[in-house]
Amino acid sequence: MKDSRSEIKMKNINEDEFEKRVKKIIDQEKEELYREFYNRLGIEERRTEILERIIRIEEEIKSHRMLTESLVHQMDKRFEQVDKRFEQVDKRFEQVDKRFAQIDKRFEEVDKRFEQVDKRFEQLIHQMDKRFEQVDKRFNLLTWIMGVGFTVIISILITLLNYVLK
Repeated sequence: MKDSRSEIKMKNINEDEFEKRVKKIIDQEKEELYREFYNRLGIEERRTEILERIIRIEEEIKSHRMLTESLVHQMDKRFEQVDKRFEQVDKRFEQVDKRFAQIDKRFEEVDKRFEQVDKRFEQLIHQMDKRFEQVDKRFNLLTWIMGVGFTVIISILITLLNYVLK
């Protein structure tokens, strides 16, 4: 009876519908076979183990990412501190450069003063040379005058002595 009903039903079903029903039955059988296969091989247990491992690995990756982010953040802070320190050092160098510029100006002023003092000494030396020349001329004049005077006085004395002694 079942066979005749199925034949009657088979005749009433068109080909597309038949294909759909066959696919449905195959899919159901396939699912059952997969479940049975999973159960025999322990794939479901392995799958849960693998999923647990994946979850642990993801958590580790997440913790490593957080650790890496915190390290990067700390390094950024350190770099900022180093940058600030370099800026301070740059400011100090600028101050030192300004100080050297001031010292250079002072040396220039001192150099100018030394040049003025050198000119003044040259002028004084020149004036002293002129004075010594004048004194030398006067001394020569006095020497000549004294020489002539002594010569005249001695000649007069000799003449007088000769006249008196004769």
